[in-house]
Amino acid sequence: MTSTRVRLSPKVRRAQIVRSAIAVIAEVGYDAATFARIAQHAGLGSTGLISHHFDDRNELMQEVIAAVSQRADDFVEQRMSVETGPSAALDAYITATIDFHARYPQLSAVVSAIRHKMPVPDGYSLLGVDVHEPEILRLQQLMRRAQMLGEMAEFDTKIVAMSLHHTLEAATSEIRAGRADPDAWAAALVSLFASGTGQETRR
Repeated sequence: MTSTRVRLSPKVRRAQIVRSAIAVIAEVGYDAATFARIAQHAGLGSTGLISHHFDDRNELMQEVIAAVSQRADDFVEQRMSVETGPSAALDAYITATIDFHARYPQLSAVVSAIRHKMPVPDGYSLLGVDVHEPEILRLQQLMRRAQMLGEMAEFDTKIVAMSLHHTLEAATSEIRAGRADPDAWAAALVSLFASGTGQETRR
């Protein structure tokens, strides 16, 4: 009796390879996550299928970042969507971001490893402000809405949005390393930014 190999669609195959890349990086680290190891984990006969779907290792790693980022965005957005106002949505953004990294530390570690180690063209950085600009702009829009509704005081939204983003980056790094209590840090950061943006005086 012969078995028939199921032919997966390109989209499904790419997703399979990305999942295996995440698992391999989490297990052996970025440097040791070769196409051979990823192919073996995915149950592929050779590395050729990976090369068929991804031009090179960098493209695969960028897809890993995109996949994890989308999963994190969906997680945070779900928490924010049940809130009725921008200030409450910002509080939910803070707590959900920390909760995601606390629940899925391996995903967080994988993205961090890629951003720190993946070679990129001169003048570009996966750790630079430009990479995070869409998220910072999103936070600015949320803060401007809160200001328009009188939920927050007047301040430079770009400065505060960048401060919040980088504070959360540092906080999730501490949580990932097991050096911080997620619930305590989430509560402290919500209180800190509520005070700094004038939320507490308007509640």
